[in-house]
Amino acid sequence: MPFLAGDAARLVDMAIFPFIRQLSMVDIEWFDSQPYPSLKAWLDYFTSSSLFQMVMQKYPTWSPCSQPTLVVF
Repeated sequence: MPFLAGDAARLVDMAIFPFIRQLSMVDIEWFDSQPYPSLKAWLDYFTSSSLFQMVMQKYPTWSPCSQPTLVVF
């Protein structure tokens, strides 16, 4: 199954995704060396999605002298 509860992404996938993503980023070399190809494909599916790319866009670091950044969806 490509997702945790079947053939389509469900609430359980969305709920656990941030935790798995964070785990994968703590020690990238360790995570990459683990024998979990399905988990890695699952994580890649979400991190490469256009929605994820849009919401995770990086913005300049704010400082008191900065101009406001307008975010429009």
